[in-house]
Amino acid sequence: MIEIILGKADPMHLIEIGCPSNEYRLEAELIYKGIKDAEKGFILWECIQKVFLKMFDEKLEKNVCKSIAADIANKIA
Repeated sequence: MIEIILGKADPMHLIEIGCPSNEYRLEAELIYKGIKDAEKGFILWECIQKVFLKMFDEKLEKNVCKSIAADIANKIA
Protein backbone atom coordinates (compact mmCIF):
# COMPACT_ATOMS: atom_id res chain seq x y z
CA MET A 1 0.00 0.00 0.00
CA ILE A 2 2.78 2.49 0.87
CA GLU A 3 4.60 1.51 -2.32
CA ILE A 4 1.48 2.26 -4.37
CA ILE A 5 1.05 5.65 -2.69
CA LEU A 6 4.69 6.52 -3.34
CA GLY A 7 4.34 5.41 -6.96
CA LYS A 8 1.31 7.64 -7.47
CA ALA A 9 3.00 10.60 -5.76
CA ASP A 10 6.26 9.91 -7.64
CA PRO A 11 8.18 12.46 -5.57
CA MET A 12 11.46 11.86 -7.43
CA HIS A 13 9.73 11.73 -10.85
CA LEU A 14 11.12 8.24 -11.50
CA ILE A 15 7.88 6.68 -12.74
CA GLU A 16 7.40 9.72 -14.95
CA ILE A 17 10.70 9.01 -16.76
CA GLY A 18 9.90 5.33 -17.29
CA CYS A 19 11.19 3.52 -14.21
CA PRO A 20 9.23 0.43 -13.12
CA SER A 21 6.12 0.93 -11.01
CA ASN A 22 7.84 -0.78 -8.06
CA GLU A 23 10.72 1.73 -8.08
CA TYR A 24 9.86 2.96 -4.56
CA ARG A 25 9.70 -0.50 -2.96
CA LEU A 26 12.73 -0.01 -0.69
CA GLU A 27 11.59 3.44 0.42
CA ALA A 28 8.13 2.01 1.19
CA GLU A 29 9.72 -0.73 3.30
CA LEU A 30 11.77 1.83 5.25
CA ILE A 31 8.71 4.01 5.85
CA TYR A 32 6.73 0.95 6.98
CA LYS A 33 9.54 0.04 9.37
CA GLY A 34 9.49 3.59 10.71
CA ILE A 35 5.75 3.34 11.34
CA LYS A 36 6.08 -0.10 12.91
CA ASP A 37 8.92 1.00 15.21
CA ALA A 38 7.32 4.37 16.00
CA GLU A 39 7.68 5.79 19.46
CA LYS A 40 5.97 8.69 21.16
CA GLY A 41 6.42 11.86 19.18
CA PHE A 42 6.72 10.07 15.82
CA ILE A 43 5.81 12.31 12.91
CA LEU A 44 5.13 10.45 9.66
CA TRP A 45 5.97 13.24 7.24
CA GLU A 46 9.38 13.66 8.91
CA CYS A 47 10.00 9.93 8.56
CA ILE A 48 9.22 10.15 4.85
CA GLN A 49 11.53 13.12 4.45
CA LYS A 50 14.37 11.28 6.25
CA VAL A 51 13.92 8.14 4.12
CA PHE A 52 14.16 10.09 0.87
CA LEU A 53 17.12 12.10 2.14
CA LYS A 54 18.89 8.85 3.01
CA MET A 55 18.03 7.08 -0.24
CA PHE A 56 18.41 9.92 -2.75
CA ASP A 57 20.52 12.46 -0.85
CA GLU A 58 17.77 14.95 -1.55
CA LYS A 59 15.39 16.57 0.89
CA LEU A 60 11.77 16.49 -0.26
CA GLU A 61 9.73 19.58 0.41
CA LYS A 62 7.67 19.50 3.59
CA ASN A 63 4.36 19.88 1.73
CA VAL A 64 5.16 16.88 -0.51
CA CYS A 65 5.98 14.74 2.55
CA LYS A 66 2.84 15.90 4.33
CA SER A 67 0.68 15.01 1.33
CA ILE A 68 2.19 11.51 1.14
CA ALA A 69 1.83 11.11 4.92
CA ALA A 70 -1.85 12.09 4.74
CA ASP A 71 -2.49 9.50 2.02
CA ILE A 72 -0.77 6.81 4.07
CA ALA A 73 -2.61 7.79 7.26
CA ASN A 74 -5.96 7.67 5.42
CA LYS A 75 -5.26 4.12 4.25
CA ILE A 76 -4.19 2.78 7.65
CA ALA A 77 -6.81 4.59 9.73
